[in-house]
Amino acid sequence: MFLTYGPAPEDRTLGAVWVYRPGENAWRRADIPQVTGIEAARRASQNRALVYDPKRDLVLLVLGGGGDAGITLVYAMRYSHAHATFISRSR
Repeated sequence: MFLTYGPAPEDRTLGAVWVYRPGENAWRRADIPQVTGIEAARRASQNRALVYDPKRDLVLLVLGGGGDAGITLVYAMRYSHAHATFISRSR
């Protein structure tokens, strides 16, 4: 399974978590709540990463901004494909 973070198709200023499973050979958008209070530039900048911490079984979304002296925001989630819901393509 591969998870990535990128813009939502209906509003590129919003973020979305995308899931790819090779067995399905398809990208699906996870239906998770939007994180509020993040400016669009931080959501789409090159200073972001989605990483997995196997020791804690957490997926961490790291959003940086403002260069070396800027503030970094870190969000954590536990992802379970068996319990995930997805946004249909029509939405």
